Amino acid sequence: MDTPQPFQFGIVCTRCDTYNSPGLSVCQSCGAALTPASGFTGFFAAAEASATQRAAVDDEAITEPDVPPAPPGAAPAAAPATGPHPAAPPQTAAPATPPRLCSVCKAEVGAEAKFCGQCGAPLSGGTMVLPAAAAAAARESQAPAGGGTQFFGAMQAGRAKLILIRGEGFEGAEYRLNADSVGAGRSQGLVLFPSDDYLAPLHATFLYRDGRLHVRDEGSKTGTWVRLRGATELTPGAEFVVGAHRLRYAGPLPPPAAADPARARMPGAPRPEGAVRLEEVLAGGRPGRTFVVGPGEVSIGRSGCTLTLDDEYVSGRHAVLSVQGGRAYLSDAGSVNGTFVRIPPSTERGLAHGDYLMMGLQVLRVEVAR
Repeated sequence: MDTPQPFQFGIVCTRCDTYNSPGLSVCQSCGAALTPASGFTGFFAAAEASATQRAAVDDEAITEPDVPPAPPGAAPAAAPATGPHPAAPPQTAAPATPPRLCSVCKAEVGAEAKFCGQCGAPLSGGTMVLPAAAAAAARESQAPAGGGTQFFGAMQAGRAKLILIRGEGFEGAEYRLNADSVGAGRSQGLVLFPSDDYLAPLHATFLYRDGRLHVRDEGSKTGTWVRLRGATELTPGAEFVVGAHRLRYAGPLPPPAAADPARARMPGAPRPEGAVRLEEVLAGGRPGRTFVVGPGEVSIGRSGCTLTLDDEYVSGRHAVLSVQGGRAYLSDAGSVNGTFVRIPPSTERGLAHGDYLMMGLQVLRVEVAR
């Protein structure tokens, strides 16, 4: 008897309890990201051991039970009938059902699926049913030129995916951006985080322009943020995040008001020439403290800096603000958690492989297929 093959377990969605076939990354019923559950190794091992034991029992010799002798005077058992048997009616094979394909990534999906298990696209009105020959041609067109095997619906060259680094759901969950435009937010789009109250219903949109991935903030109140690479010039009103502190660049210190001979002069600290203002933004968006800093190099960190912030998420020397001639340039100083700048509302910004994004409580990394 053939040895049974190990059973490959699928994944049950933790949001809607729907069973999904092995190898899928998105629930086909609700669109949630799928991650293999942990803590069930013992159950899987017991199931495979049970299958092995059953196979061993099946392989043992099975003896026929003893048949008791017929009582005296009983008629002998009738011999089985011999002769030709009527032929069974021929069976007609049911016509093959054409495969159902996602219109975004061309992956094959189940007949009752509501979301693509590969790219997460909704399937209501968004699938293609192709003849078998056309489906095979579509698979061949997506196969690598070198003859290797590629999963149907995998990432295309030049396309990107988002990997959840911190936030709602499973860390490491992937969101493939195979479509030309993919929305993200609390309730609208394909990249959804329904429990994040800091996200707008449609918070941002990822799109491809001139072969490059861009992100557009959709006018969200809490903002879409990108981790700094190198130095960037700040304009008045620009916001950035250092650790758990949200700061706003308010621009150069305004000149003093003209003296009024009819009024007494107001005493105060000397006004630094060429200084700029930084404003603290408190939870809820209300203004907090105002810092007058510069000119020159202004270090921001947890200790020994020009601007010291008591924040466990801030590195000792976290960021540097260079102020010269009324202009300010912000750069990260090699911090652990990075410095994030806000994309102005309703504007776009290009993204590259390795960039980090922050939306609400979610931190995501961008990976672009080569």
